[in-house]
Amino acid sequence: MSPDTHDKHAWADLTKAVKDPLSALRYPALATIGKDARPKVRTVVLRDVLSDARRLEFHTDVRSEKWSDLARSPDAHIHVYCPERRLQLRFDGTCVCHGPDSQAARAAWAALPDHTRTTYKGGPPGIDLAQDASAPAGSGPNPSVFGVIQFHARHLDWVQLDRTTNLRAKFEYGPDGRLTNSRWVIP
Repeated sequence: MSPDTHDKHAWADLTKAVKDPLSALRYPALATIGKDARPKVRTVVLRDVLSDARRLEFHTDVRSEKWSDLARSPDAHIHVYCPERRLQLRFDGTCVCHGPDSQAARAAWAALPDHTRTTYKGGPPGIDLAQDASAPAGSGPNPSVFGVIQFHARHLDWVQLDRTTNLRAKFEYGPDGRLTNSRWVIP
């Protein structure tokens, strides 16, 4: 069997995960390089997938560390693991950040349910709650701190763990998202 089938399935599974809050694939880990030049990893919520473009989309507060990390260096890695299927997806790529005044952020904000919008109120992420005086009691969600991160994959390292035979394949994508290379590798 060609590894290309697994590439198609991986992207189809990620697309489905956007709508399924119970899917492990909906909560990947995003790794960036921090201002101290050390790796920083955090869980993000997968909000959109454009499989033909090999693009994953996440939302964030523009005052977050990940936003400033990506402003310094757009290179990032994504790690997704589904324990039920014993499937690991590791992506290498670059991020494009769309700030609150961008069309991408305005469109994403308009589509957010009210309960998700409440994530974007108060002070910057990581601030001590006792010191958060930036949002008066009863203030609502703030679209001026909402941003969209679009991750463009260059590579996918696909691993299927199995008790008897682990499988591993590597995929490379062109700037347009087209699959340019795929091969089986030793797990």
